[in-house]
Amino acid sequence: MIKKISLLSLIYYAIVACSTGGDDKLFVPHIEISTKSIDFEANGGVKEIQIISNFDYVVLSNANWLTAEKGENFMVKVKAESSNATESRSAKIYITSNHYSITETIVVSQGAYVPTI
Repeated sequence: MIKKISLLSLIYYAIVACSTGGDDKLFVPHIEISTKSIDFEANGGVKEIQIISNFDYVVLSNANWLTAEKGENFMVKVKAESSNATESRSAKIYITSNHYSITETIVVSQGAYVPTI
């Protein structure tokens, strides 16, 4: 009987010791962005987005006329080149991770060029 109690006590303490460590908490990646969309005029420009994240994120653009790069203080700098197209265009910026399945998408629109006569 004493052996059973000792064995059960040992198993209990082993489980408690392994499960109550402060560093064993489950990490949940989290990201917030200050806006879901950005608009530029045809002459382009630079705008910034604030990012709140608990992991090291990666910034990607899906268009060659649009660049996005990490800046200081959790900011992302978005730059649109000027356009002489008479139709508006759009692209996307992805704030994502190389390690976690989490992505935020920002839709970027640029107005059409209006020629002056």
